[in-house]
Amino acid sequence: LPKPIFTLVFLFFGIWLRFQDLSITPAGFDLDESQILFEARDSLNSRNYYVFAPAGHRWEMLPGYFYVISEKIFDQFHLPIRFGPALLGLGEIVAFGFLCVSLLRQIRPEKPTLYSFITAMALMSVCPWHFYYSHILGTCVGAIGLATLSFLIAESKKKPAIFYTAFNCLSLLWYTTLRIPLLFHTLSAYRDKKFK
Repeated sequence: LPKPIFTLVFLFFGIWLRFQDLSITPAGFDLDESQILFEARDSLNSRNYYVFAPAGHRWEMLPGYFYVISEKIFDQFHLPIRFGPALLGLGEIVAFGFLCVSLLRQIRPEKPTLYSFITAMALMSVCPWHFYYSHILGTCVGAIGLATLSFLIAESKKKPAIFYTAFNCLSLLWYTTLRIPLLFHTLSAYRDKKFK
């Protein structure tokens, strides 16, 4: 097979694999999944809404709200609750492809090709770390996509600061551990006067 066709097949295989056996892979619910769902369901049922769970440790509520609401939607189509993070992971694969193309434009004089975009997505689709977190109800998948969107906005021609700030804030509310890389990127973006 020609290289572009082989990479495209590789990409579709990686995406197809991500949606297989979502209800049993990995087996059972781990502590994070149980805690996120419990806190979000309790908050929605009591109508007491939080940014962080009232428990004595850090639990972001935004991904929990997303998973609980998406569970009600997916249940109508007999889809497992983990279909939500799998969809988020798919969106992040596409965002990663755009991010790689944006970075290539800065370091290579020639214009990045469609093949570069497909290759980046194909590599992300079979990344073991991202594959695993696309199969559990966690905070990693989703936050990465929001942060990637803020990076893309910073590198765009229009550079709307309000959208950059909004996506940064959303990614921090989704997963506060991202505060370190986001802080460095924000400082460097404003230092380079990417926004007016």
